[in-house]
Amino acid sequence: MKYKPSMFNYSFASDIGMMIFNSRMGVKSIFLVSKENENKVESMISRNGEEIEYDKSNTDILVKTLIHYGYFVPSDLDEKCLREKYINDCINDEVLDVVIHTSRNCNFRCKYCYMDFKPENMNAETEKKIIDFVASKLTKCSGLSVSWFGGEPLMGVGTIERLSAKFIELCHTMKKPYKASITTNGYLLSPTIINTLIKNKVTTFTVTIDGLKKNHDLLRVQKSGEGSFDQIISNLLYIRDHIKTRTITCYIRSNVTSAFLPYIQEYYSYFNGLFGKDKRFSFFIRPVDDWGGESVKELWSELISYSDTYRIYRSLAEVIDINGLKPALSSLVNGGASCSAMNRNKYTISVNGNVSKCDEASDKEDALMIGKCSGTIKVNEELDAKWMFAHIPYTEKCNSCFYSIPCLKNGCQKYSVINNALACPLDLDELNGYIILAWVCNGKPIIG
Repeated sequence: MKYKPSMFNYSFASDIGMMIFNSRMGVKSIFLVSKENENKVESMISRNGEEIEYDKSNTDILVKTLIHYGYFVPSDLDEKCLREKYINDCINDEVLDVVIHTSRNCNFRCKYCYMDFKPENMNAETEKKIIDFVASKLTKCSGLSVSWFGGEPLMGVGTIERLSAKFIELCHTMKKPYKASITTNGYLLSPTIINTLIKNKVTTFTVTIDGLKKNHDLLRVQKSGEGSFDQIISNLLYIRDHIKTRTITCYIRSNVTSAFLPYIQEYYSYFNGLFGKDKRFSFFIRPVDDWGGESVKELWSELISYSDTYRIYRSLAEVIDINGLKPALSSLVNGGASCSAMNRNKYTISVNGNVSKCDEASDKEDALMIGKCSGTIKVNEELDAKWMFAHIPYTEKCNSCFYSIPCLKNGCQKYSVINNALACPLDLDELNGYIILAWVCNGKPIIG
């Protein structure tokens, strides 16, 4: 049988040797190539590489391994068609995915935050309209996934309790699965609140902790100006020590500036010491970016580049405990680097009941709304379609890119809608560091 090199192959030279990655196969395809076979493997898996003949009687272990991990595919396989199927499956996901902003208020005043906070929580009338909206959509969907967002969503915890009860009841009546997640600054995650959330089937927690105490307390300050690190850690330790269910997942998200760079390994050692033995915990690191607003302007000189992000991942790779706290490696899996705003059944509902596709859209951004809350919540189908397909037509660069399965040829949909242009999410410096980190976490496999 004839095989050809996959269009999703990628290789790069690092300080430890040549690394290879096939983006369709994900983390399991990452290998360090033995020194003596670097040139051979690179020429074999390049797009201009030659077709090969292979059958079960072939004893070439290198070729067999490359085929097994997707670096060679049958010569008659149209990989672009395969990719379009992934994209179509993502866009047409049958689960109703609803992000709900419970509050425009926040107990923090983070130095990079783009939001214009107001002391406003969702009212009972809007809650009722959301229940009606979800009920009408759910009849055509296979299940319901709710993400609680804000502001700080726990400042509207009453809304979470009331809506959760109705959503769980709806799903029970319709015999459809329900799950929920929350993105929170973690300060209000008291034992009482944690148990309330778990009771209401919130199983995924994303909590932002920006580095060690000295870094975090400079960036993520309370309204009073005081730091917040100690209380957040105390709340997460309660989950570790007192919440016994194994079905929950806790992501520690760290948004970092240049002040974080000297403390990368100390950061990992600290959090691995606290949570490394609890497989429910993982972490991910993102550079602070200019997400809008005035506050971040004071941090412009401290914003880091993607080459700095490579340095972060590379330093983590040197100290990562493969039996301890692991990074979330979603950007290396199918669709993991894509924007959910293109999904047909994805909606973000603001405190006032207005509907958008983007989690970051606010009530004052009329251009980003696809539905308004008046007597009922109604979605404008033409605007909804624009968000789903703003990434079409693709450039030839996107159409032929090796990374077009993790990102599904789709960067930031908000950018695409506003600028009528694609936003590429790929930076090779960052990706290279991420691949090395994933390789270490996967046991440092070597090929050739």
